[in-house]
Amino acid sequence: MAVDAGGGGGGGSTIVMDAATMTAVEDGLKRAAETFDAAGGSRASTGGTGLAEPLLVTILTRACETASRVAFESDLLAGAVADCAGDASSTDAANAEAMLTEGTG
Repeated sequence: MAVDAGGGGGGGSTIVMDAATMTAVEDGLKRAAETFDAAGGSRASTGGTGLAEPLLVTILTRACETASRVAFESDLLAGAVADCAGDASSTDAANAEAMLTEGTG
């Protein structure tokens, strides 16, 4: 798939990405989301850490909350990549059909 993009103060640019690459990116983002989700849902024990326990609890809580946010964002990005892959596939199919039926595309 080739996408011409403008904006950003410069001229147009072309991005070329095949469907297999987009699928691999989507899969990687989904796996990352699952990994971060698992990390965000767990809490390490701070028992027996003495005076440092409140600080460790705060640090671990923030780390788990951050992992949960990263999981959500990774899943959201995976959905966006899947949408792009679907759009690319539809565009490629439409162009192929036009080429076969009309000699354009």
